[in-house]
Amino acid sequence: NSQNIKMLDVISLTLKTKKWFIEQDEFDKKERQLLNFGHTFGHAIEAATHYKIPHGIAVGLGMIWACNLSKNIYSHISSNGQARINNLMRYLTLLLIECPDLDLAMIYNNLDLLLEKFELDKKHNAHSYMCIIPNAEGYLEKKALPKNSQTLFELKNSFDFDCLINKTLVI
Repeated sequence: NSQNIKMLDVISLTLKTKKWFIEQDEFDKKERQLLNFGHTFGHAIEAATHYKIPHGIAVGLGMIWACNLSKNIYSHISSNGQARINNLMRYLTLLLIECPDLDLAMIYNNLDLLLEKFELDKKHNAHSYMCIIPNAEGYLEKKALPKNSQTLFELKNSFDFDCLINKTLVI
C-alpha cells in the first residue's frame, strides 16, 4: 500500500543521511554529533518517567524542548531561522499528536526529577550542559550552556508541550 511505500522512502532517506554523517565524521567528533538532536532532552524524559515514554517519542519531545530552548536563549532569531524552527516544530507536532496514550501529565508532574536526570547526561562537562539545539539561523549546532541558575530557569521555561496538549500546530 502507499503508506508502506512512503514509510520505506522515509527509512531509506534516514539510512542514507546517517551513512553520510558516519562517512563525514567516523569518530563522532563534529558533524555526527548533530544526530544527537533531541537525545539529551529525550534521555532525561525517558529516565524521569521510568522508561514509560519510549525512546523515539522521548527524543521527539526532546527535539521540541530543544527548539523551545533555542527560542528562549537567542535574543534575535532571523526570520529564516524562525521559519526553520517553526517548520520543524510543526512536523514534530504532527508526528507526536498521533502517538496513542502519550501521557504528558506524567512528564510535567516529574519536572524536578526530569531536570535532575538532564543534569546527569554523560555529554555534559563540569561547567557546561552540552546540547544540540537550533541556532539563530535555525540550523543545528552543538551549544555549551553554562551550569548556572539562569540556564536551569531557561531549561524549565522551555519545557512546554502545549502544542501537543492542545493538538495545535506552531504558527
